[in-house]
Amino acid sequence: MSSSVKHVNSHRDDVSFAEKAEAIEQERPDEEQFSENEIRKIIRKVDRRLIPMSGLLVAICLLDRANLSNANIAGCVDEELTIT
Repeated sequence: MSSSVKHVNSHRDDVSFAEKAEAIEQERPDEEQFSENEIRKIIRKVDRRLIPMSGLLVAICLLDRANLSNANIAGCVDEELTIT
């Protein structure tokens, strides 16, 4: 551990989040750092993939709930679907 990390750990209340992040970055200089623009692009790319998929899953869940409710009202849940 570097001395800056020890300093951060020994004075947790007195050190800001930015100073803690800087101490961690100094400890691992060989790792790639991302700029703010790159971070936004990565988040946008992840959002483009996750949001449509989660919307599709929510739609399927709602259809399933509606179908089970309609089957229950029609009286075929116990007889034909064997769902309790």
